[in-house]
Amino acid sequence: GFEGRRTTMPAAYRSPQLSVHLRLNDWMPVDESLGGTIQITADCHTFARLCPPELYFDSHPEYYSLRDGKRIPCGNTYNVDGQICLTNPDVLKIVTENVLKELRADPGKRIVDVSQCDTQFYCTCEKCAAVDEEEGSHSGTLIRFVNAVAEEVEKEFPNVLVRTFAYLYSRNAPKITRARRNVLIRYCTIEACFRHGLNDPTCERNAKLFGPELAEWQKMADQLSIWGYVTNWKSYIAPFPNLISLRENARLYAECKAIHVYESTETGTNACGVYSGLLTYLIGKLLWDPMMSEETYNRHINEFLEAYYGPGWREVRRYIDLEHEVTADKKMRCFADVDIASAFTGMNHEIEVFMLRHYEAKPYQPVFPNPHYLDGLIPRLPEAEGCFKRAAELAETELQRMHAERSLVSLTYVRLFCTKHDRKAMSEEERAEYEAEVEKFYQDKKKYGYHYNINTVSIGN
Repeated sequence: GFEGRRTTMPAAYRSPQLSVHLRLNDWMPVDESLGGTIQITADCHTFARLCPPELYFDSHPEYYSLRDGKRIPCGNTYNVDGQICLTNPDVLKIVTENVLKELRADPGKRIVDVSQCDTQFYCTCEKCAAVDEEEGSHSGTLIRFVNAVAEEVEKEFPNVLVRTFAYLYSRNAPKITRARRNVLIRYCTIEACFRHGLNDPTCERNAKLFGPELAEWQKMADQLSIWGYVTNWKSYIAPFPNLISLRENARLYAECKAIHVYESTETGTNACGVYSGLLTYLIGKLLWDPMMSEETYNRHINEFLEAYYGPGWREVRRYIDLEHEVTADKKMRCFADVDIASAFTGMNHEIEVFMLRHYEAKPYQPVFPNPHYLDGLIPRLPEAEGCFKRAAELAETELQRMHAERSLVSLTYVRLFCTKHDRKAMSEEERAEYEAEVEKFYQDKKKYGYHYNINTVSIGN
């Protein structure tokens, strides 16, 4: 398995016992009585900390991104803040000194993070642009900068790795400059399709971009780690059929000799598609044994389903097969549009975030107007919901029944709020039945600790 194995799936992230059982060992809630953790992958987006704009921007705006003729400070407000200027020698000196200070304060640290802020606004000054053009990628300035920091780190801390991102605009490897031996590249899959494996030749998006990019990073770096994504951050409750890609990607990461893998979701909600318990279990199994066969993988799925859902587990397995069948030709990203919370996507970023944050599913709401990855599932919702209703009926214990009913909430959400309900065309009896189901959904959402999306989590919704 991988040296570092981490997920923020809520069931494991909040349970020391489950984390230990699943052999998750990196920044998990496990104290020394249970073996402890290695705590290597939590830090990220550190440019603003290493060269704080509150200290330097007013007196030295040239330390930060040039965009459209103006300097903007670095920070982690997406599509607002910028980055540091990676060709400025004073910035290199400041960052290097702060990195060394950090390591001296914690001599047991094995990895130090020097990575871009969570925004797309890289520096476009003449020097940065020239380097990136020469390297054929915006990672060119980044790797040259991080290499320089890593060279100084190695002199005093020869066993420390300096980690940086291959993320968003820096995802492509540079053509010329190879990462130093003590630089760890953290490749992020955030823009991939998660219905298919990253190297699936039938998926045009992944086959064209992500598989080839990982292959290039193997040539340009000795050390790789992975930041993966296992939920739909725009609609946590909706189904997210990613069990096929989960196994295929774990195998690819192992073939790429990645040393750490982090499968990321939101810690502030219990919502994560239809079967978050199964997903948590499989992540642990795959990070420990990424080369497992399809037969072994399916055995793990079936064993979990039987233990978790009881005698009706085959109904749940039938749903899983259905869900993947009807999405086989779909592109499914981890920020995918499903409900009308996404109606303002692509407009003004501030408006988009505001509408996502204040989204509340309402009866009779319009449906999202564009095609999405669940279009094939919607006509078969009666069949899909029936699987979990039968599983609940067959349950031998209240816990098994609760598991089936909890999974059903995901499909109920899609039926109530992502399919059309024309109030005028419905009879009084139909309206009453629909509105009662909406009220029950609200109760279930609160009961299970569900939230709508990454933005509503911040306000408890």
